[in-house]
Order: sequence, then C-alpha cells, then structure tokens
Amino acid sequence: MLVSFRVKCSDTRLGFHVRVVGSTPALGAWDPRKGIALTTSPDDFPVWKSAAQLTVDKGSICEYKYIICDDTGATVQWEDGANRTLCVVEGLAPPSVLSISESWMTYDPDHVRFGHAQPSAPGKASASVAGGAVEFILKCAETRVGWHVRVVGSPPALGGWDPHKGIALCTSASDFPVWRSQPIPLEGEAEYKLVICDDTGHAVVWEERANRTMRDLTSGGLAPLSSVIAVYAVWGAQADDQCDLRSSDANRTLCAPRASTLLERNASKSDLDGMTSERQQARIELEKAPCQDLLNKTFATKVRGHIHGLIQKGESHRDDRERVSFGSIPSAPPAFVACQKGHKAFMQSCNQDNFSVTHFNSGHTLVCAFDGHGPYGHLVATRAVQTVPWFMVNESGFSGAVDEEAVEEALTSAFEKAQRDLVIHSLENHWDVECSGCTAVAVLFKKDKVWTCNAGDCRAVLGSEVDGKVIFATEDHKAHIQRERDRIEAMGGEVLVQTGGGVTTSRVLAAGGKVGLSAARALGDQSLKKYGVCATPEVVLTTVDLSKKVFVIVASDGMWQFLSSECVVEAVAAKIPKVGPAKTLELLQQKAFREWSDHDGNYCDDITAVLVQLW
Repeated sequence: MLVSFRVKCSDTRLGFHVRVVGSTPALGAWDPRKGIALTTSPDDFPVWKSAAQLTVDKGSICEYKYIICDDTGATVQWEDGANRTLCVVEGLAPPSVLSISESWMTYDPDHVRFGHAQPSAPGKASASVAGGAVEFILKCAETRVGWHVRVVGSPPALGGWDPHKGIALCTSASDFPVWRSQPIPLEGEAEYKLVICDDTGHAVVWEERANRTMRDLTSGGLAPLSSVIAVYAVWGAQADDQCDLRSSDANRTLCAPRASTLLERNASKSDLDGMTSERQQARIELEKAPCQDLLNKTFATKVRGHIHGLIQKGESHRDDRERVSFGSIPSAPPAFVACQKGHKAFMQSCNQDNFSVTHFNSGHTLVCAFDGHGPYGHLVATRAVQTVPWFMVNESGFSGAVDEEAVEEALTSAFEKAQRDLVIHSLENHWDVECSGCTAVAVLFKKDKVWTCNAGDCRAVLGSEVDGKVIFATEDHKAHIQRERDRIEAMGGEVLVQTGGGVTTSRVLAAGGKVGLSAARALGDQSLKKYGVCATPEVVLTTVDLSKKVFVIVASDGMWQFLSSECVVEAVAAKIPKVGPAKTLELLQQKAFREWSDHDGNYCDDITAVLVQLW
C-alpha cells in the first residue's frame, strides 16, 4: 500500500519546513533527519505535501508525529500530545494510494480526512458503492441536555435539506462530545451541514459556514468497497482537540493512540442521563447561578471597589481588554493591569484571558488573572474572575471584618463554588464547560499578609525592589509533578510526559487518551474532573517585610512561557525606580511579546499581568 502525507501547518517561519517522523524505518525510526520532508509552494501554503509515497504493508500499524525543522534540518519543534497512529487495513484494491490529510497548529473546520487517490488517470467505476456505506463522526460540545446533532444535506439519504429527515448522530456517557451515525449508503457527490436539534427534533442551530462537500465515493477508479468510509468533522472545537480517522471495516474503532472504548451506535437515555449526572449534581447543590445584574449589584454596593475585563469583538494583536469598574480601587497600593490579545496564526480568536481587582470592605484586596482555553475559554475566564470575589463577599464574610484564620478556607471555597457556578451558568446560557475552562491565580493581600491561590499554570510572584530577588512564587500545576500525577492516575486518568530540548511537558488524558489538557488543575473542563483535574486551588500565606519594597506580579502563562520568575523580578526591580510601575508593566509586556516572536514566530499567547507595589 502506498501512503502520501498532506498536512496543513501555518506555524512555520521563512526557511523552515515540516517533516513526518515515525516508528518505522521509512519514517526515520524517530530520527528527525531521516524522516520524510514535506514541501509547499506560495500557491499551496499552508498545505505541505510529501513528494514521495511511502510503502506500508497492509495490516501494519506505525506511530508518527509532525516536526518543524529549520533550514539546516535541525528540529525546531516537535508536535505535542500523543503519537498519531497509521493503521493500514485490509480491503483496499491495489494500486490505490492512501492519502492522509491532517492539520497541525492550524484551524481546519473540515478536520481530518482519509481518502483514496488513484496515481494514474482514473477510470469511471460503478455509480454506487457496492455493499459500502458512509459513517459520520463529529466532535461537538455545543449541545444542551436532551439535544442532539444531525447531518442534513442535499441527497435524500441526508434528508434533502429537511432537518427532520436528516441523519441523527448518537453519543454516550464516556464519549461525549464525540457523536457518531449509523453507516448509511450514499451515491455520488453530496453537500451537507451539521445541525443541532432539540428533543422534539426541531433545528436549534444551523452550522454557520459554506456547505460541506463529499465527493463521489466511487470516483478515482477504485474497485467497489465493502468497507465503511468514515467522514470526520469538527464543530466548535480546535485542531488540537481532534480525533484520529481511519478507513476500515464496519467494526472499526476510533483507533486512538491508546486503547479506547467503542462509541455506542445507539446511545440510550440512560447513557445521556449519565453523561450529564455531574452537571445535574451541580444544579442540585447550586440551584441557580447568580445573574450578571446580581454580580454587578454586589460590586456596586458590597465592596469598596471592583474592576474586571469585558468581552469585546474585533480585537487585534496586542489590543488591551476594555474594562468596567464599580466604586474605586484605592490609590495605595494601586494595581496596574495589562490584558492583551495574542496572535494565533492558525485561527481567528478572541482574547481568552481576563482579570479582576476587588477591594473588600475588610481592607483586603483580591487580584485575579485567569487564562481561558477551549471553545468557550473566554466565557469561562470572564465569568470566574467575577464569581470568585462574589462568593468571597456573599458567602465568606468579606463584606465586613474577616478572621484571618478563615482566609485560606474562604479562597478554596470560592474557587470550588465558582466551578459549580460555571457548570450551571453555562447550561443556562446555552454553552458548556465540558471541554472549556481556565487556569487561574488569585492573590489576596492586606498590609504584610499575602495569600496566593492558584490552580494551573497562571503564576504569582513576590519580589523585592531592594535586592531584585524572588521572595515567593507559586508552583505551576503540571501533570508530571508527582503529587498531581498521583491524584490523576488514582482517579483513572493518564499522564503523557515528553522531554525535549531540556524541557519537560505533560498532558492529562482521559481514559483512552481522547481528551488532553496541559494543566493538572483548572476551573471548568468538566469532562476531566472525574479523571483528577480538580478546581481546588493551592493556597499559601506569606508574611513579607514591607521595608524590602515588596511587589507582586500576577500573570497568565503567556507571561511565563519564556520568562522565568527570577528574570521578571530582576527586570521589574530595576525598572520601577527609574520609570515607575505603569511604564514598568508596559515594558514587561513588550518583553514577553518579543520572546514569543523570537521563539514561535507568528504565534503568541494572550498575555495578562497585574503589578502591585505592596509597600
């Protein structure tokens, strides 16, 4: 069997190229310099293709990854996550070519397709797929309880554009948000769209994009197939969340890199009930999420001052987030804030970071910097930077005097209640947190007492202007940290660890390796909660010597990706006496953006930072 590769990758710099490296000798046996180099052209970019075709024995399985190499052939970047898997199945008539088309660091709404291509001039085959069928598999997390997804299209088999007659897709408790259809016979070309329907079958949401297309499955001179051709699509998800696609027989599995459970072809009501049991439990414990008016009323009447970022449209690279304020934040010590959009070359995206600063009647000030991820990460972060201080005011007594012995419990409780609120609020507002969330860091301070509270890889650092040294820094919750890994594995999750260039990265995987997250703790991400990704923060109290001119930096991981805590503290301590805190923060943001440009070319994460001088 001949195999060719075609990958969409826009994250390369001038002179760089993409290679395929894998477990077989033909793919270099994991030696980057012996892998298959892909080529592109001005007309084809960002699509990269293999000039030669790889010969693979039928029935064989090999693992592979994509890498980016510089003009000398040295490896610049390895693909994150589990290895991709190539499984060549029996049943294809030679001399067919298995053409693999995939995406890496590129938004691709059509996702991955495996097709059959004839290397020579094709002859016309039969007008139907003898004994064959098409199976639709979709990743979509934008459904509510009781709703489902359908495929509706031009041929009668897809309903003739009538949603009531389209093909209903099913899911199960273990496989949501992946939906799957029964195999159906299709002839010729077809146009189709994805539709979300309610429990009565009425169309609620039509997919917003040009019609998807499917070529004649019998074109290309292939012999009639007895296998099921799988067509994958993604709706409301990003390329790094996508599943593998295989063409095999009617009993095929998803062929994930790790053993996975077969999707139920006919999900029962009990499956769907089980899928939402955790969300329903959250609804029982917190019957109704506070509305935005109630949040605003609290910030206007029960605290001295509050400020947080607003969601906005039409943002450009390095735009600062607009903000809304209530009351007044005290001028001593003032909080200087920057929340700027990054530049993600592979998709149009909004700023998923957000922040808040709240000055309580108790005299404490709370600073939050949250970093969203997933399709609804911006909504998660924006909601949580408000609800964490809201719960502290309304349920932990920060509207008045506070016993300092109770502060740690209050912070922990606020994070955990914010998690439950996200589940309910998202359901009430027609979005969900199954595959969306945010990492978070909050700092509460009053005089010489500083409580740091973090979940994930956002970070808070205390430093001294006197000696430029780090006084304290929160620890990022990476999955390979032993205590985090122990918790995850004890709950049935898996941890994938990779080391390269002196850097260790890790991801949390659900059982079967179908969902991954780079942080071991986060708000939201409900689908990973049962696998050990908790919302419980780590709270640490630090008593500081204010005579050392202590300052705190609270920032999302966009700041810390290429800058160490020590580097940032040293730079801030040197600049504040010369240019003041506002200009210092501006220069710090500029430095972080330059680091992203130097390391990752045209990709840059959103960057949020809050700087406060505590003395």
